[in-house]
Amino acid sequence: MNMSADGFHAAMDPKTIGSWNLHELLPADMDFFILLSSFCGIIGNRGQCNYSAGNTFEDGLARYRASKGQRAVSVDLALIAEAGWANQNYKVVTESLRAGHGGVKQEQLMAMLDALCDPTYDCKQFAQVVNVIDSPEELYRMTQDDRLAWMTKPLFNNLLRIGEARLDTHATVDKNDDGVIDYLALVKAAATLEEAGEVIVQGLVQKLAKSLSVPPENLDVKKPAFVLGVDSLIAVEVRYWFMKQLRVEVAVFNIMKKQSLIELCRQVAAQITQGRESFNT
Repeated sequence: MNMSADGFHAAMDPKTIGSWNLHELLPADMDFFILLSSFCGIIGNRGQCNYSAGNTFEDGLARYRASKGQRAVSVDLALIAEAGWANQNYKVVTESLRAGHGGVKQEQLMAMLDALCDPTYDCKQFAQVVNVIDSPEELYRMTQDDRLAWMTKPLFNNLLRIGEARLDTHATVDKNDDGVIDYLALVKAAATLEEAGEVIVQGLVQKLAKSLSVPPENLDVKKPAFVLGVDSLIAVEVRYWFMKQLRVEVAVFNIMKKQSLIELCRQVAAQITQGRESFNT
């Protein structure tokens, strides 16, 4: 694929020229100066060398400011999965998640910005923050499945070693070493469709309990999601939960229609386990 000079500058200039203008025009003694860069600048991305170049410029600018004693942090963000561009480009987002790129939730982004804007944050030591969502264990698993070509770069060798060391490769595992339940492994190991659906129900209830700020035991899985208080925004979160945890696409319409959580989760289990002869469906 060839890229014209105009095409290259169209994506790079807003990052480079815009960031430099802010650096020169804003006061030198600001409390914080946050540059929203992208993980794309670290791993590279086919067809996006212009965007990658703009982001690596921001990383360099943050380090330059820090070397002069000024406040600056460049945050190499992963995909923001629950709002804005992601909601308008769902097909691209789902392909990205299937390829193994993690997604950042809004609450995670806000917490990160809170920490980086703290006056006690050491910009000189940590002027660049690379945002990696998945645990080392999950990254190692995805690399073994050939889903993460960028993880084979020397830059990520330590992460791979940590993931390999922590991972118990002999267990069909309930939880990884961070205490996070591997729902996909449990669904695939289930003996029946009902059992697989029950695994998903348990995970979904935990997800909804957090999103709705209610105890898990208060959620009646025999009722539809909308009856339990799930609105369209939370349904989007649930959609990404299915993609992230189970590698399956579930439309918001299906999440919100009149069916119990049990029925919804059995449908999802059937998608994942399609073709399993051991299931009596």
